[in-house]
Amino acid sequence: MKGIIKIAAIVVIAIALFFGCKKNVQDTDFKDVDRITLEGLPEERPVADSLNYSFSVSPISTTAATLTLVVKLGGNVVDTDRSFKLEVDAAKTTADASEYTLPSSFTIKAGKVAANIPVTLKRSSRIADRSIKLTLKAVANENFQVGRKSSFTFIWTDDVVKPVTWTGSFQFALGNYSKVKHRLVLSSTEYKDLNLIDATKDYALYDVIYYIASASLAKLNEYNSAHPGAPLRNEFGEVIEICGSCK
Repeated sequence: MKGIIKIAAIVVIAIALFFGCKKNVQDTDFKDVDRITLEGLPEERPVADSLNYSFSVSPISTTAATLTLVVKLGGNVVDTDRSFKLEVDAAKTTADASEYTLPSSFTIKAGKVAANIPVTLKRSSRIADRSIKLTLKAVANENFQVGRKSSFTFIWTDDVVKPVTWTGSFQFALGNYSKVKHRLVLSSTEYKDLNLIDATKDYALYDVIYYIASASLAKLNEYNSAHPGAPLRNEFGEVIEICGSCK
């Protein structure tokens, strides 16, 4: 019996060693090859592999906005600069070349594990009522292969875009999102970029949220009083209200 147990233990150990030493061929970021991946800058609030930006939060004099593409190294850090290659994915891009600006070259500096690439988005006239997209993709070169997160998309417009923070307490205070309600909120207080008001990260912002809701309600009542029988409606034709479950 002891002999059988000993043999079984040896087999288990052998299998563990075999699979422990074997490279996982499904892991495209395996560290025997230096790779690059693309993502957004956390402070700019990307969602997954894209970032939405609206010029509606900027003064009318603003003609461009510079956002950030983060290119991360998976592999070895070296003591020399290394160039990498990015391309515009034409099949997924709707922006014209005149509506954005990219650097002429891309480099991960010596001793660094990432590079922040400035991407300048232009405020063209045609984005007043639509969104346009720029998708960038990593391309292998002599220095780097491509990791799993190989593309990133910038989406921008001059129209309002639902803030990523319009959930939870924000939705409880203001009700369901609509573009008309969003414009009402922007016209009611000094707070223009609602993406920056994240009460889950700063409890003090709960007071800001309820201040915005109160000011927006006052503005709504002012509008409705000035338009008897024709209350403010959203883009779906529904009467706008400010409350936890309102349209």
